[in-house]
Amino acid sequence: MLLYVIRHGDPVYTPDSLTKKGRLQAEAVAKRLAVHGLDRIYTSPRGRARMTAQPTCDLLGIQAQVEPFMDENLAMERFGIDMPDGKRHWIKDVLREEMYREENDLPRARWYEAPVFAGHPIKEGYDAMVAESDDFFRRLGLEREGGVYRRIGPDAGRVACFCHAGFGCAWLSHLLWQPPQFFWRAFGINHTGVTIINYEGKEVCAPKCICLSDNGHLYADRLPLQNLNRLNI
Repeated sequence: MLLYVIRHGDPVYTPDSLTKKGRLQAEAVAKRLAVHGLDRIYTSPRGRARMTAQPTCDLLGIQAQVEPFMDENLAMERFGIDMPDGKRHWIKDVLREEMYREENDLPRARWYEAPVFAGHPIKEGYDAMVAESDDFFRRLGLEREGGVYRRIGPDAGRVACFCHAGFGCAWLSHLLWQPPQFFWRAFGINHTGVTIINYEGKEVCAPKCICLSDNGHLYADRLPLQNLNRLNI
């Protein structure tokens, strides 16, 4: 199985949709994904993720299935912290510098004991996401055993999930069996960035990331490539 994790295009958060630039990005990634095709398409319930998936669905004739656990609002509840400004912010953004301290580099099995998470109920939200991810993979024919997966059904083929940066970074840390603070502090995902994880093996599949936040489709369509609309890359 190949798992494609795709962030939504350039968004308008109110109302929840895409900008003109985001729609062009969605059309570009659809053409990129159509090169080898997909077998299943899943999306977050959020409008910006569903709108990003739609050109791919139209091009390949596949109906997207909504997965509630990929919802960015739910991820914010689980991986956000309340700040003095009265707003909730991503822990990965607020505490990124603190996560680089050596005292936070604990083994994966004890990642939540890192001092940076003291007073923040991050583990409960992470465990809930892991349980929902495991259920999702069972429906794809793979049963998780630690950091690997045992095949319990037919190969699901090429599976695309259109989701978000906040949820995506948390989910990728689990899928690649890394402490979340490692992923949160060091990696970002661009708009319509494509991450590909290969689950290869007849009986046991050890996931391997073969592509992270690729935006080659934007180059192909001669679209401007920027990180969060701030940095030209």
